[in-house]
Amino acid sequence: MARKKATKVPGEPTDLFQRRLATAVRAGWCTVLIWFCLLMVSWLIWLVFMHVQPEWVHFLWGGKLEWSTMQEMTLWFYGVFKMMLWAFVMVVLFLTLWLRGLKRA
Repeated sequence: MARKKATKVPGEPTDLFQRRLATAVRAGWCTVLIWFCLLMVSWLIWLVFMHVQPEWVHFLWGGKLEWSTMQEMTLWFYGVFKMMLWAFVMVVLFLTLWLRGLKRA
């Protein structure tokens, strides 16, 4: 059986490295989306907890912290989480632009 000759489709990567890079870019953007959704859902849940201030949440944190301390710690956590997300977005954006440049060449 004869092999079909590969034809170049515009906008589609042809060599193995470009295909792997395109897969990495696609996976990276999916990860960014999941990461952002997780951040938003957990932030909204925490806002509800800060409004209601249930006793069991206070117990889970050890029972010795005040609500203001818990709020400050979670704000630090979300701040670091956002900075990590921002760094990851920059890496994925770089890979996306690199893939676009490879497709044009």
